[in-house]
Amino acid sequence: LFWLEECYITCDNDDYRTWCFGWIAMPGDDYIKAIKAKDQVALLVLAYWAILIHRLDTACWYTKGFGSSLVHEISELFPADGSTAAREILRWAQDQ
Repeated sequence: LFWLEECYITCDNDDYRTWCFGWIAMPGDDYIKAIKAKDQVALLVLAYWAILIHRLDTACWYTKGFGSSLVHEISELFPADGSTAAREILRWAQDQ
């Protein structure tokens, strides 16, 4: 999570915006396995990363719509009657 926070700080600078792409490789195999297993915490962290990608929409044509699509897909994996905290986080992510 430290590196994701650093991406939020660094990627606000136009010169370093695309650095956020590298974050997805930093957490390692266990994180990727957790995403594949649809671990809710791992998916919520991925949604935070997707917001960074979404912020690149105006700067990088190849990310257009990817971040928001990813947040939407992650939201679909959470049951409507699931964790209120998770739903609030995802609702916030969708509003970004």
